[in-house]
Amino acid sequence: MKPEIIVAVKSLLLHNRKALLLRRQNTAPQGPGIWEFTGGKLEFGETLQQALLREIREETGLVATIDKLLYAVTLRTGPARQIVVINYLTHAAAGKVQLSGEHQAYHWATQQEMLDMLDPDIVKNLNQFNVFQQVDISTD
Repeated sequence: MKPEIIVAVKSLLLHNRKALLLRRQNTAPQGPGIWEFTGGKLEFGETLQQALLREIREETGLVATIDKLLYAVTLRTGPARQIVVINYLTHAAAGKVQLSGEHQAYHWATQQEMLDMLDPDIVKNLNQFNVFQQVDISTD
């Protein structure tokens, strides 16, 4: 099996001091039913920022602006599959979400809800890279 490296961009998308979490469909091949940030794979020819804004628009119908790079990590998801995940802070002017078929639900989350709902590995990264000290997210 030929090794595969995938580059993905993710967005900690804020509106009114809350972060958008999306819940994957229960039938998703990777991580069914988990809560995650919006984002996806880089397509050939795109910049990281173009890919991120496209993914946000496709998955949520929202138009966003990019604030800054938060952190980047790499993880192995199989014996020959590795993902590089680049996480940005973004902002949406409006909060009315129109989900694509990729996700079954969304939630505008406080910091505590993020800690409770997100995968423990994502929470570990948020803490390791001091994201909550860099971002103004509602705590209640």
